Amino acid sequence: MAKISYVDRVKIDNFLTPPVIESGFVLNFTNDSFERFIATATGINIYEVGKYDDNGASKANRLRSFFDKEPERIVGKVLLDLAKYQKTLDPRYHSPETKPDEIVEIANKLIQGQGCFILNFIFCGSTRMRHFRLQEI
Repeated sequence: MAKISYVDRVKIDNFLTPPVIESGFVLNFTNDSFERFIATATGINIYEVGKYDDNGASKANRLRSFFDKEPERIVGKVLLDLAKYQKTLDPRYHSPETKPDEIVEIANKLIQGQGCFILNFIFCGSTRMRHFRLQEI
């Protein structure tokens, strides 16, 4: 689950839904092109039934749910790819509030995994075999 601050979420929403776009849309994507974009970037089907539609079925709501459910590195990669893609679009699809560099900064924070981890030790039987596991907190 990606940990994105409220302020960063507002920036992302502004970036992906500039004034020319209706609510629920993401940049200039159709359902098919959005599905292909996310699948190419991550190998994940964003239209998988019941997985990313808990906030609603629009592209924007699916993407918000995707951000809530997927690991930070995957969300960061999608944001980087969206920032690159947006630069190729007609200027009317550019957000006046949030620039691509701000999205790249958010994405890099996620990819670098600025979350905290704890190390769990497990001792098995009399051999005292040690197993280590990282757990995100």
